[in-house]
Amino acid sequence: PRGAVSFMLPSSSSGSSSGSGDSSSDSSDDEAQQPPPPPPPPPPPPAQRAAPRLVRLNVGGRVYCTTSDTLASRGENFFTSLVSGRMRANAMDERTGAYFVDRDGALFEPLLDYLRTGELRVPHALDAAAVAREAAFYCIPIPPQTACYLPLTQRDFVFLCNSCSAETAVGGSGEKKRNCHCAQRLPLQLPGCDLRSITVLRFVSLERALLTKTTMAGMCLRGCNLAGADMTESDLSGADLTEANLGGCNLTRANVSRANLQQAHLQQAILTQCTLDYANLQQATLTAATLRQASLVHCNLAYASLYQAQAQQANLEHADLQFANLQQANFLQASLADAVLANASTVGAIFS
Repeated sequence: PRGAVSFMLPSSSSGSSSGSGDSSSDSSDDEAQQPPPPPPPPPPPPAQRAAPRLVRLNVGGRVYCTTSDTLASRGENFFTSLVSGRMRANAMDERTGAYFVDRDGALFEPLLDYLRTGELRVPHALDAAAVAREAAFYCIPIPPQTACYLPLTQRDFVFLCNSCSAETAVGGSGEKKRNCHCAQRLPLQLPGCDLRSITVLRFVSLERALLTKTTMAGMCLRGCNLAGADMTESDLSGADLTEANLGGCNLTRANVSRANLQQAHLQQAILTQCTLDYANLQQATLTAATLRQASLVHCNLAYASLYQAQAQQANLEHADLQFANLQQANFLQASLADAVLANASTVGAIFS
């Protein structure tokens, strides 16, 4: 009709689109206004490990203080069972509260150090085999070739010498026999040891001692009794053996170079392949000694007695044999180049 006014209404689609735009903008504003989530709580602190238990042990009258961790450091054993209560103790020391174990405390001491350090070091005053037996009793595993000896001290050596010189024979009544001919001396056994820490061993009796591969270089052994001792492959270089008794000893392949053996007694000693270069054997007695393939280069044998000595293939180059007694000695195939034989007695001696 005339004069009518028409209006165009907005479409529903446009309204909905504008409405949705408003809502999205509102939601984004809301998200921007929200605070960030709180950080996760920190993890709980680890549970603190209980302190090891202090343990006192009375082994054969010797009291030791250690911890339960130390006793268990090599696995389950006699002491872990004792401390845990799985095994009943022989007795308790009421004064110290220690577990009493009726065993040898001296043999247990190196085992306790082994549990502490992992290294088994046996004093020379103890028998390593006895310590190993104690370890087996306590169920403490010891790997083979683990044991080693501590450096030998002067005090240890004196103790060992006194122990070996004790009379061991006893009569039927249990008393020691007073007849010295019935008493026995136990030979000292120190194979492979380094004895250089011992300053002086003058006039000490080491008769029949086992000293194979032992280091005694530069030591003072003046007047010592080493009769019958086994010193195979030992190092005696530069040692002072003046007037020492080495009768019947075994020095096969030993190093005795530059040693002082003046007036030493080496009757029937075995010096096969022994090195005696530059050694002083002046006035020494080597009667019936075995010197096969020995090296005596520049050795001083003046006035020495080599009566009936066996020196086949020995090297005596530049040796001083003045006034020496070489009667009936055997020097077959020996080298005597530039050796001094002035006034030496060679009656019955065999030379190549």
